[in-house]
Amino acid sequence: MIGAVAVYNRRDGRPFGDHDLQLLQTLGDQVVVGIDRASVLQESRRNERALPPRIPS
Repeated sequence: MIGAVAVYNRRDGRPFGDHDLQLLQTLGDQVVVGIDRASVLQESRRNERALPPRIPS
């Protein structure tokens, strides 16, 4: 998955530090995981709907 996040400046005017960059990277990683899980869930539901109906025993 490819995406982009734009970060322009801090409210206090200081430059972003290593901690800020690490936090942004972690946030991006978590977003990818969430999107991937949503995609897997959507595919699973689509496959479930495609199954023939169950016959009660």
